[in-house]
Amino acid sequence: MLLLKTIFRKEFLYLWRYKANTIASIIFMSVIFLGILLIPDTFIAIATHGKSKLVVLGPLVLWLIMQTSFTSITQGIIGDSTLGTLEQLYISSGGYCKIIFLKALSSFILNMIPTFSIICIISLIIKTNLLGFLIGLPIIILGIPSIWGFSLIAGAFILAFKQVSMIVTIFSVIFFSGISYLSLKNMDSIFFHILPFGTSNKVSLSIIQNINYDFGIFDMIMIIANSTVYLVIGIMCFKFAENYAKKHGKLGMH
Repeated sequence: MLLLKTIFRKEFLYLWRYKANTIASIIFMSVIFLGILLIPDTFIAIATHGKSKLVVLGPLVLWLIMQTSFTSITQGIIGDSTLGTLEQLYISSGGYCKIIFLKALSSFILNMIPTFSIICIISLIIKTNLLGFLIGLPIIILGIPSIWGFSLIAGAFILAFKQVSMIVTIFSVIFFSGISYLSLKNMDSIFFHILPFGTSNKVSLSIIQNINYDFGIFDMIMIIANSTVYLVIGIMCFKFAENYAKKHGKLGMH
């Protein structure tokens, strides 16, 4: 608990110290999302022609949550890797994997502040109801561990190959954009449930679009199973990469 408090305080102070960057990010993402929602000739606007703005806003917000949850782990690993601090963290009593999860949890909580700020700004401008986002939040939280597990798989590649941060970033943007785009198409196949955050994406988006949406026990089972499977696979891959990096002397910067 003390470690979580320390990490959370560190992440909060970092966010507060560079609040100008946070404010700039909120404004930038709000402008981008509003451009997608209000400019009629954008790719997403054409693909969702005739649908309400809330139908389009939901996937955009979920993409932002998926992307920030993914990078909360991968960017931490990249930072520790390039700064050469992995050796110290690896031999700490808490264990590096535990530290990563506490960082991810702290980042997720703090990142929800700018995320909901963006939602509020857009909702005020396009006059949509925020209730769906609030009701869908527990479903989103249940699905986040699948993103963390997926990011640990990417983290394993980072430990093993080092300078792959750009590849990981480009891949994550394209991958999560693909999930959001598929959700716009109301895809309801087993393939979508296999994807990380797939079922959570589908259910939370349905709630955002219709607050009276009644999801079943199958959806809950799939959400929990999806998060559990990806988290376990992610930890296993990361532990394997950790041992590989230690054995080959790659915990340092090079």
